[in-house]
Amino acid sequence: MVHHRETPLRIKKGTVDVGPVWATEIQHARQTKLAVDMVDPGEGLDQREEINYYICKLKGSGNPENGAKFLEFIRSPVAQGIYERYGFVPHFATS
Repeated sequence: MVHHRETPLRIKKGTVDVGPVWATEIQHARQTKLAVDMVDPGEGLDQREEINYYICKLKGSGNPENGAKFLEFIRSPVAQGIYERYGFVPHFATS
């Protein structure tokens, strides 16, 4: 199975002609001068306003303090701005 993140590279190598990717991967491919076209899935399949970001600390991890710091950061306006800058829907966690 081809992972969506590998598709632009495989197109560049000529091992595939087409594949599913996120819109941000198309942006990145174009920034790296890879000649790609995009087919918009259309309004009926578009999920750009839907988000499901799952981030959590691992129970019993070796660095629980770092996990807590990351969760604090990811909720911050700075991190949310990074999401938005790269085309993702920003989301302020509620819990």
